[in-house]
Amino acid sequence: MTCEGCKGFFRRAMKRNTRLRCPFRKGTCEITRKTRRQCQACRLRKCLESGMKKEMIMSDAAVEQRRALIRRKKRERMGIQPLGTKGLTEEQWTMIRELMDAQMKTFDTTFSNFKNFRLPEVPSSGREVPESLQTPVGQEAAKWSQIRADLCSLKVSLRLCREDGSVWNYRPHADSSGREIFSLLPHMADMSTYMFKGIINFAKFISHFRDLPIEDQISLLKGATFELCQLRFNTVFNAETGTWECGRLSYCLEDPAGAREPPACPSGGGQTHVWREEKRRTRICRWLPAASPGARAEVPLQAEEAAAA
Repeated sequence: MTCEGCKGFFRRAMKRNTRLRCPFRKGTCEITRKTRRQCQACRLRKCLESGMKKEMIMSDAAVEQRRALIRRKKRERMGIQPLGTKGLTEEQWTMIRELMDAQMKTFDTTFSNFKNFRLPEVPSSGREVPESLQTPVGQEAAKWSQIRADLCSLKVSLRLCREDGSVWNYRPHADSSGREIFSLLPHMADMSTYMFKGIINFAKFISHFRDLPIEDQISLLKGATFELCQLRFNTVFNAETGTWECGRLSYCLEDPAGAREPPACPSGGGQTHVWREEKRRTRICRWLPAASPGARAEVPLQAEEAAAA
């Protein structure tokens, strides 16, 4: 038997087929674990005296085959499929099936259960903004002014197909000051609440989530609800029409600042197009929590109620 270091040294020395000489011109150097690197000639001599033979050296192909066998056995012990295959472990398949089942049971792409929501009303020129939406005084004034500035740059249109077949359209005027965006807040608050409840129900279907302590469940829901809502909204986005098709409801951003970029040049390919569409989807999803400050407060409350249920 020999150590891996000496085995590798003997293989390299035999493959190079060079004549080694003792630098001390004695050929009787004492070879130990600490001094074996000082004289290659004496180290090779000791290997031969120990019974190591050139004929027993494995070829490069045999070495690679043995290494592959070792890697395969290691993967089998760890329960991982071989590299280059598309297979998954049974535990991974179980998790995927559980997530897909939870998604299908808690997210209806037709939004058939989204009912009794409030529709926006465009304020007339002589109609004042409700007192609850007017700029407050004190420390909140600067924050609220920034929210108004962000919202006024958006032009959100809404289309509703009623059950009787009629169509109701909401579209702000192109030359409006943006004040009518506040009339959308109640409707967006209703939509946010509906989406939050769906995310909470989704989480309750996952066994690993149910096994967590109540405090951890609440923390996860507080931190990930908006991101999951954004992912779900992306699944109903129609890139051809630029609208979010939520069953009977359709939402569209009317050329918001920065959402529509110049067409991509032929050499630029689809990266610019993909980036532009992704930015449009992200913009309205980011707008939802800003547009409905009260909806953000509902996330912790609904999370605590769901965890306690």
